[in-house]
Amino acid sequence: ETVLPGYRQRGKPPVGASPMRLEACELAYFPCQILPNAIKQNPCRQCYHVCKAQGKKSKSCWECEKCGVAIHMPICFKTFHTRKAL
Repeated sequence: ETVLPGYRQRGKPPVGASPMRLEACELAYFPCQILPNAIKQNPCRQCYHVCKAQGKKSKSCWECEKCGVAIHMPICFKTFHTRKAL
């Protein structure tokens, strides 16, 4: 059996977060629901960037936590964050 250097074979995993995971969190985009406010209990906003470009007019209750852009899940979210030019 071959064990990579620097890796333990058995035992409890380390408690702290790994540096690679912390770097990924800074670069990653996560979807979250638009929070309710005093006026609307279930707020939705227009999915402008993807649906509007395709000529559609529809609303989404999801937004990107980092960008704050309202986008449908999962297709529009993936399209918006992977294409180069908006």
